[in-house]
Amino acid sequence: MFELIDALLLTVDPRSPVELSRSPAFRRRFSMVYDAMRHGQIDPELARQLLAEVEPAETLMIAGCTVYGVDTTVDLRPDAETLEDRSKVYSTSQKKAIPGHQSSWLGRIVSQAPAWFAPRDLERVSSRDTPAGVAARQVLRLAAMLAVADVLNVVVVDSGYAKAPFLAAFVGLTSLCVLVRLPCHRVLYGAPPAPVINPKIGKRAKKGRLPEHGAKFRLQTPPTPERHSEFPLTLGKGAVRGSAWVSCISKSWRA
Repeated sequence: MFELIDALLLTVDPRSPVELSRSPAFRRRFSMVYDAMRHGQIDPELARQLLAEVEPAETLMIAGCTVYGVDTTVDLRPDAETLEDRSKVYSTSQKKAIPGHQSSWLGRIVSQAPAWFAPRDLERVSSRDTPAGVAARQVLRLAAMLAVADVLNVVVVDSGYAKAPFLAAFVGLTSLCVLVRLPCHRVLYGAPPAPVINPKIGKRAKKGRLPEHGAKFRLQTPPTPERHSEFPLTLGKGAVRGSAWVSCISKSWRA
């Protein structure tokens, strides 16, 4: 399997797996290519530990925090009709959904220029799962490895992960926090107003059900730049209170 990976790195545009056997890096018979692919095994837990051990010592630090990124990549396979668990995945280059596979990557941001990313976790997104759900499992595995952390670790993601299945993974974690881009059409709600009490009778002046939400916070409606707002966020069975500083950058809202 190691020689197969070396051959893959040294072969320009391989058209089939058996073509890799012609590489000088692959010193075995051509049939061993399929033996490695069918019977080769990798222990994911040991692989994650190895990736953590070889992580570069000089990595990007922002405000004293380590930064991890999560995103997906696609492997387009439109002609492989018999490929197992093939589903429609969106291609940004072709701007449409194409049959293939999707993989979720989690790793540490090493540098910005040139951009460098040290992988820590990789998992295939099956047709029965979602990128947010897979990323949530990856975050929990990373949190277990960073249980005793000297610095705060931040996971940065785009607006596709601003969903409860992913954000719920951070509830209760002390070693990890998340910085997520919110979609521009997202609407948040402030805290509900306090009930008005009639001083004469000591009861609520207005009958009926108490409001669950306060004023709307529309990201499409430009607020005052660098405006700070607080809002309740419901995740699963519990609710937490979050805060956001919202600024306008070329009509793109970040929270």
